[in-house]
Amino acid sequence: MNEGEIVTVDKLKKEWDNVLSLYDLFINGGHNLRPIRFIIRHIIERGYNMIMFPGTSMYTLLISLPEDNKVNYNKTLRIEFDQRTENLKFRFSDWTGIDRQNADLKKQIKWEETCQATEGSSLLESFLADNMDFRRAIKNETRAE
Repeated sequence: MNEGEIVTVDKLKKEWDNVLSLYDLFINGGHNLRPIRFIIRHIIERGYNMIMFPGTSMYTLLISLPEDNKVNYNKTLRIEFDQRTENLKFRFSDWTGIDRQNADLKKQIKWEETCQATEGSSLLESFLADNMDFRRAIKNETRAE
């Protein structure tokens, strides 16, 4: 999805299904990315696929929040799996109001955590509960139902 594109629940769900299929292809191709696929399934099962939109960069899962019902990559959670150490690394960056061309990447990282592959869903839930923007988006969606 391109930045600024209008998002609907149907588009979000379709994008998550596409990302799940992509990770299936990666895994069938011999890449050890099951922990990320497990997180994607968790997101779909919890209904977060109707709130957040996915992206990928190489084998990294990107999760962002729409703003004004449009794709916006300012607030993005990156989840990558280190196949060597078998750890998941989570990194949240907030680029709101920042000129990306001239900004220091490290200063935009607001939260970082690493966990074992089996703890990915728990760490995701902890992040979603603690991060004000993601928590608000989930709470607002729950009220709308």
